[in-house]
Amino acid sequence: NMMSKINEVMPEDVAKAKKRGIFPWLKKQVEQKALEIKIKTQSISATVDGFKGQLKTHKDGLIENNKRLDSMFEQTKDYFQELNTVIAGGQIKLNELDNEIIPAKQAEYEQTQNPQLGQELMRLNQIRTDLAIRIDDLMRAQDLSLTQSYQMLMLKAGNNVLAKKLDNSVRLVLPLWKSQIAMSLILLDTHSAVEAQDVVYEMTNKLTKGVSEQVKDTSVAIAN
Repeated sequence: NMMSKINEVMPEDVAKAKKRGIFPWLKKQVEQKALEIKIKTQSISATVDGFKGQLKTHKDGLIENNKRLDSMFEQTKDYFQELNTVIAGGQIKLNELDNEIIPAKQAEYEQTQNPQLGQELMRLNQIRTDLAIRIDDLMRAQDLSLTQSYQMLMLKAGNNVLAKKLDNSVRLVLPLWKSQIAMSLILLDTHSAVEAQDVVYEMTNKLTKGVSEQVKDTSVAIAN
């Protein structure tokens, strides 16, 4: 065959080419490279698809978290309104104690010096103190619920932004990954093909030179 003939003409160069795995099986290598690119592209595609699934999972998780935040926000808002009602009622009762009940009982006790009235006055003052503490605690709880509401809104807004970014990555960015990586592999194969073609040119020149030298030697031998 042709490769045998080449081996006869330039056995050393062909042996070197064989060792380098370039010229004798050039067609086979091109086919092998094409298969390797196909396998790598499929592998990369599967990897990108897997990452795409992860991004979708994160996006769905953010959306689900926002639904929970909406529910929590509504509960906190209702709690805030309930506190408003209780605090308002407590403040009304506190004003009544400060401006009516306790002053009246104080005046009655000062007039009569009745021990029972004194005890009743002490009980009313204790009720007033406990109520003031209770109202203060409720107002603190109300401030905390208001802070939590702002935090929920901020977290929800951040989740919305991130979910949109993830969605854009899934729809717009990842498809570009596949094409860019595939192009990179193709460019690598193109570079390999160029190198193989250079070897073909080099081998062709050597073969031509070898044949020319053999023809010259034969002609000289015939002339002599």
